[in-house]
Amino acid sequence: MYIVARMILGFGIPTCIVSGSSLIGELGYPKERPVLTSLFNVAYFFGQVAAAGITFGTNNMAKNWGWRIPSLLQMAPSILQIVFIYTLPESPRWLIDHDRDAEAEAILIKYHAEGNQESEFVKAEMAQIRSTIELERQASAHGWTHLFSTAGLRRRLLITSMLGLFTQWSGNTLIS
Repeated sequence: MYIVARMILGFGIPTCIVSGSSLIGELGYPKERPVLTSLFNVAYFFGQVAAAGITFGTNNMAKNWGWRIPSLLQMAPSILQIVFIYTLPESPRWLIDHDRDAEAEAILIKYHAEGNQESEFVKAEMAQIRSTIELERQASAHGWTHLFSTAGLRRRLLITSMLGLFTQWSGNTLIS
């Protein structure tokens, strides 16, 4: 049961982590983005230490509560996320990509301009998001074989592939 659950969660957790940190980066005020994303990334390790301590503490409990308590406590944050996910605004980039510019601008005005409808900062952000999405659309016209077309691209592909591999092979991951 735990092996199958870990496999299912193994696919969902990285997606949630990337999506969550991206949304924090988009909605956070630019001066506060580094602090917010850093706190988001560090929170994982606090949770990891707490989970290890709780599991260690309940390890010798009688009956089945030794594994039930950690499992129930792990459900609590997920339930909170499921309940409150609907209070979060949509991603401004996603809205612009789906031709809902007015909604995206309203979100940026609320979070980055303190309600100022004429904010130059929000107008610049909207222009930057539109240009980035256009560049991404142009880049997506190339297939995966484009990565092998030149020596420079092959070298970059090798470096990025090895970076991912060696990151996973670092000390604690390899041991666990």
